[in-house]
Amino acid sequence: MTLGELVQAHAERATNSRTRASRQFAAGNLGPLDGAPLGKIQPSDVRAWADSLTQRRPWVPNGRPLSKSSAGSVLQTVSTVLNLAVMDGLIVKSPARSVRPATGSSVAVDPSSLITWDQIQAIRKEAKETVAAAITLGAATGLRGGELGGLRVSSVDFLRHEVHVTHQSQGRSSPWSWEELKSDKAQRVVPLTDDAGEALARMLHGAGRGPSEPLFLTRRGGQFTSNTLGSSFTAARDRAKVTAFTFHDLRHFYASALISAGVSIRGVADLLGHEDPALTLRVYTKLFPGDRERARAAISDVMRDQSGTSDASGVESQ
Repeated sequence: MTLGELVQAHAERATNSRTRASRQFAAGNLGPLDGAPLGKIQPSDVRAWADSLTQRRPWVPNGRPLSKSSAGSVLQTVSTVLNLAVMDGLIVKSPARSVRPATGSSVAVDPSSLITWDQIQAIRKEAKETVAAAITLGAATGLRGGELGGLRVSSVDFLRHEVHVTHQSQGRSSPWSWEELKSDKAQRVVPLTDDAGEALARMLHGAGRGPSEPLFLTRRGGQFTSNTLGSSFTAARDRAKVTAFTFHDLRHFYASALISAGVSIRGVADLLGHEDPALTLRVYTKLFPGDRERARAAISDVMRDQSGTSDASGVESQ
């Protein structure tokens, strides 16, 4: 099987038009890798191809290079396909494993740039009730803006403390509309915290909303979208005089909390709806503790647990 065939199959499995278009764009920019058999592709081949994306693409008529952001997106799609090929046993190791985009795509999150809980609370206080509830849920679940907009009232299971992510908003406030998620992995169930559950219950109390209606509605009855959340968050942030964070920073806040709690890379990827755990590691690599920090913590725990242990007579145990 060639890489081109595998990327094309990946595009055909997309569950919505935007994801399919993005994957088709990658399939059209494979250049010399298009007809290459999977087992014959070397890391140097991928690296040379990735470099040509932002320099000159001889496989297109005008050879015009891609922006760094677009090139990074194409490389990410190819990396995902190759990682899936490894998981399916088609190849032993991904030749794109050590290849990184020029810049502008999947940039690693710096711990010092994370929004804090105090800052989130300050922004919530400056937001209207519906927006404040959306901010709380975003911080508590890590859902993307479009995914929050795609929630229905029935998506929230208050008894089981769960949120079922099945669709996203189509990007327009009215009429209400939903579309498939970015990938199969994006369809997931995430835990609902007490704080977020209470905020949603207050928002819905007395509203007389049906289970199939959007969970978040604007004052005019429109469906929340990624743009709605982004602009509303920015307005509340500015009123709170908080540094220039965006709604997407709530997703980073959620991921950092999971990592701090010791959740595995695979677990974080599943809760974030990432199709490829390699993307999770690439974006949040600076948040995972290094071996020296793990060693220090492990030894500290052992010494703390064993020091001062005594038997019933007060004589230190041996």
